[in-house]
Amino acid sequence: MCCWSTRVDGSQERPLLSFQEQCRLSLLCRGIGRTWVADTWKCSGVRSRIITMLLLVRSATKSFGDKEQMEYTEILKMRGLPFAVTKSQIVDFFKDYKLIEDRVHIACRPDGKATGEAYVEFVSPDEAKRAMSKDKMMIGSRYVELFPSTPDEARRAESRSRQ
Repeated sequence: MCCWSTRVDGSQERPLLSFQEQCRLSLLCRGIGRTWVADTWKCSGVRSRIITMLLLVRSATKSFGDKEQMEYTEILKMRGLPFAVTKSQIVDFFKDYKLIEDRVHIACRPDGKATGEAYVEFVSPDEAKRAMSKDKMMIGSRYVELFPSTPDEARRAESRSRQ
């Protein structure tokens, strides 16, 4: 799929989407499937293609949200963890940040199996925001997403894990 356009006289190419929009479109393609996006691309006219891409980018922006604009507490939610992850691996992942080691909670289903999510408490909201720089970094073979969370959300996840 090409994100470039040629002028009518054919003299110059210019990007239709900014780099940031292209990155968001790429993330969206992973979520809904490249085949669907490619089929939509082929079946549409030129103007429709541009509109389709822009709508896809807008929906990707809404679904992923702007984590910079969100309000931070001391707690981050981790998603996409390996199911066999340990607390020590999570502590090691955040070794450059001040976190409260006994406040790392790995979420589990009622049958005791890990969900691939965890909640981590840092010493301050600013430290949690700094730790967001680890968003989409790897633990083992999995890339981990980080999201601002709340004490209530972490407590609910912890109580579900105990049941």
